[in-house]
Amino acid sequence: MSSQLGSPTASTVAADGDPWLRRPLEALGLLAWRTAAVAFVVLLLYVYFRWLPQWMDGRLTQALAAQIKAESALPYAAAVWAAGVIGMVCVSSWSAIAFIILWKRSRDLFGILLFVSFASVGVFNSTDIAAFLAQHSRGPAAPLSFLVVLAGNMLTIIWLYVFPDGRFVPRWAAWVAGAWIAFNVLRYVQYLAGMQEISAAMQMVGVSLAVVSMCALVVRYYAGSSEVQRNQLKLLLPSGLIALTTYIVFWLVRATPLDREGSYFLVVVAAQAAHAAVMATFPVAMFIAMFRQGLLDVDRWISRTLFYSALTVVVLAAFFVVSAAASRLLKDVAGLTSDLVLVILALPMAIVFLLVRSRLTKLLDGLLSERRILSVMFIDIVNSTVLAVKMGDEGWSDKLERFRAVVRRALNNFGGVEIDTAGDGFFATFAGPGAAIRCAESIIEEVQELGLSVRAGVHTGEVTRRGESAAGVAVHVGARIMSLAAPSELLVSGVVRDLVAGSRIELVDRGDHPLKGLPGTFRLYGLAR
Repeated sequence: MSSQLGSPTASTVAADGDPWLRRPLEALGLLAWRTAAVAFVVLLLYVYFRWLPQWMDGRLTQALAAQIKAESALPYAAAVWAAGVIGMVCVSSWSAIAFIILWKRSRDLFGILLFVSFASVGVFNSTDIAAFLAQHSRGPAAPLSFLVVLAGNMLTIIWLYVFPDGRFVPRWAAWVAGAWIAFNVLRYVQYLAGMQEISAAMQMVGVSLAVVSMCALVVRYYAGSSEVQRNQLKLLLPSGLIALTTYIVFWLVRATPLDREGSYFLVVVAAQAAHAAVMATFPVAMFIAMFRQGLLDVDRWISRTLFYSALTVVVLAAFFVVSAAASRLLKDVAGLTSDLVLVILALPMAIVFLLVRSRLTKLLDGLLSERRILSVMFIDIVNSTVLAVKMGDEGWSDKLERFRAVVRRALNNFGGVEIDTAGDGFFATFAGPGAAIRCAESIIEEVQELGLSVRAGVHTGEVTRRGESAAGVAVHVGARIMSLAAPSELLVSGVVRDLVAGSRIELVDRGDHPLKGLPGTFRLYGLAR
């Protein structure tokens, strides 16, 4: 180990490979899980939309009866329609983010869990959950539809216990998640036993578990999260607390033993609509919270969408201007008019667009920047100048090429993106620190067979990507950390240690160290070997 930073302390810190929910799935397994998830979501949405017209008809009938009974001129039916529209917006917003996750982020079980959970959240918070469940406890297809509905209800909360990194934090959250699953299983067993009505006690248990889920998120934020994770949760947490408050209010309003067939009917509808409205805006916070780590490349995705939309408008405008000019010229010169002008011009313009598309993409990447939470890895050959002098130009050039082949093979294996290679060093980025650590460890071991010794540094922070370059304070921190490593040593920052805490890889405390050009000191950790 590094004499540069002193001997390891007695205590070691377990650092992770990825938790099992975040481990990438193999091709066949990924296809099977995605297929099952899509099938479930489609089935849940089918059950919901098949039920929705019946529910709306019943609600409008109740609204008319309540208005007559209350002898009121208030727009009862309009209130029901407004609540229904708000509910549809809620379903649409959650379904939209769910399918975006499926498209961009469902390469592991965590992403697939978020997909099915978000679709379920939209369905169950758009309307009267109790009425939804009750409706599907009757009829010839009731056992299957009720099972689908209960499974969706279970998924509305379960994801909260493992967001944002796929771990149960705090640890008792796993027990509460198990209790929530058992609660829904018990409800299905009661249904099969002929107990279709949900007792007040069971409803209270369900609400209590929902409250505990948010409590777990609060504990995670204040006591179980790194700085990066708190950055992700700081928008989600207040939105979740507001949503929980409106849910409890709606539940209390619905549970109050007042006359729902009179004026109190409007109060129930208003409470339901208020909760659905809050839940409809909740995906915005979720969208921002998830994309703060660059999981979906949202900055580049949105920027390219806008860019290509504008480019399409320009190309179409140019096409119509040129075709109009060509048609006018054909008419003036030959006295002819023909729609073939449009066809003749369309083909060359399409070819030109395809030829310049790749160049436009590179230009766009160079012009547009995005800020993402990334893990940066720096690798450098120790005593490279001495080795170059000793081996001569030809021998050193051959050794350097073999070294670069090893590094690039490791980057490909662990999902790294090569940003820069300057002489005998490499700078790469990773989506998460676990992959960066494993990649650096692999390189350190493999280059020893080449007779080389390298040092490595890993840090996680906010990085600005512009085209193929990366910049930011986090980049400087990573480079400075690497410079303090001894031969064949990997050093990581305290941020990395927090993010990867709890796995099989062990880190040893290297103490606090100043980093050149950066204020304060940084706690560093070395990879135990």
